[in-house]
Amino acid sequence: MELKDALKNQSLSRDETITYAKKYIEINRYSFAQKIIFNYLRANKFDEELFEILADIYFFNGDYKKAKKLYSTIYKKSKNNEFKHYITQKIQKTKERIELAKNQIKLAIVVNEDEDDFLDPIIKGINNDYWVKKYVIPRNYVRFQKILSKALKNQIINKKAYKLIQRITNKKLKKALKWADIIWIEWANENAIAASYLKPSSKKLFIRLHRYEAFDFYTLLIEWANVDNLVIVNNYIRDILDEKNLDIDDNKIKLIANGIDINRLSFHEHSHGYNIAWVSHITPMKNLHFALEILRKLLEKDDKYMLHIAGNFTDLVYEKYIKQSIKNMNLEKNIIFYNWVNDINDWLNNKNYLLKNNICENHPFNIIEAMAKGIKPVVNNFYGAEFLFDKYFLFNNIDEAITMITTDQYDSKLYHTYIIEKQWTEKDQIDKFKNLINELSK
Repeated sequence: MELKDALKNQSLSRDETITYAKKYIEINRYSFAQKIIFNYLRANKFDEELFEILADIYFFNGDYKKAKKLYSTIYKKSKNNEFKHYITQKIQKTKERIELAKNQIKLAIVVNEDEDDFLDPIIKGINNDYWVKKYVIPRNYVRFQKILSKALKNQIINKKAYKLIQRITNKKLKKALKWADIIWIEWANENAIAASYLKPSSKKLFIRLHRYEAFDFYTLLIEWANVDNLVIVNNYIRDILDEKNLDIDDNKIKLIANGIDINRLSFHEHSHGYNIAWVSHITPMKNLHFALEILRKLLEKDDKYMLHIAGNFTDLVYEKYIKQSIKNMNLEKNIIFYNWVNDINDWLNNKNYLLKNNICENHPFNIIEAMAKGIKPVVNNFYGAEFLFDKYFLFNNIDEAITMITTDQYDSKLYHTYIIEKQWTEKDQIDKFKNLINELSK
């Protein structure tokens, strides 16, 4: 069973639940691990190992009192003396962490349910320096928030009414604002609008904008005077915001690029070959059809080229279009769909190129992961690409892509070193967030 399918499975055994929860934690998806445990516990009673994992998740999320309470429950209910001793050590560690946290900066991270993909590695990197709590907005309230934001945009309600409704209904955000010294809103979306209206003057607020939000209406509604910093991951976002004539002080905008854990990606020398990797959720914006055109041209040169697609379709209409196109272009023998890949490091080992042909991107993990492994990137010159990559990594048309794959130089060490010199590692990203938080705390 794929990791992504485990969440949907309501009939996992105890051992399967433990296995998948631990796998999610390994890839820094603590919220998914929590969900899969909750799914099991709805129909089952106390289980000391599952409760321990759940307490560990509470501890990671900065909810130390809740973690201590659950560890204590495990201690009382367990009949295994050796395990009880082990849990005693965790209780003591949690008590010590509670004492340490009292003198630390309190950082609340507010994010919608299932939208925390990029957070947990950063939280892990800053957890010892600050008291970090993640506040997850439930999916049902997110829907209400989106409706409320659109009502404000369309002037169905005015700013005064919007603020009043937020004060009455937005309990999770209000709790975060009350508790924290600094509030981090992940994504410049409906939460960012609400926080900019509700933030007390004594608190500090920063927002991290990824990509889609810059093209949507959200940034137009945020009260930027109440926002202390805006974090972007690609400098082209500045141009988009300027085009909207937003009143944002340029000094408030901080560039903090995405970072990868370079230590989990095994580097070795790669070379020209026939295996082309394509990694992404399969949506119209990811422009998979363009990759099919490139493959078709490559096969005119040599029929050994293969396109390996790691990703899942999210749009049924687009899925049918792509599969029909593959059939129409006689590409069935030269394309392999893998669905979503859990271990991207292992999957990339035998690939020669990473093909990226989006119509727009921000700072794509899949390219920098492949480069870290020594794999040649072949990147469409999408809007914003020039802010990230040197020209020799970019193509403007099919012929240029073919040349990059078949004849241009191949230098694995260059690709790996490029990531490090650009400071696109997890450590660089974490250090920059620490600098931002420390500046805001002064």
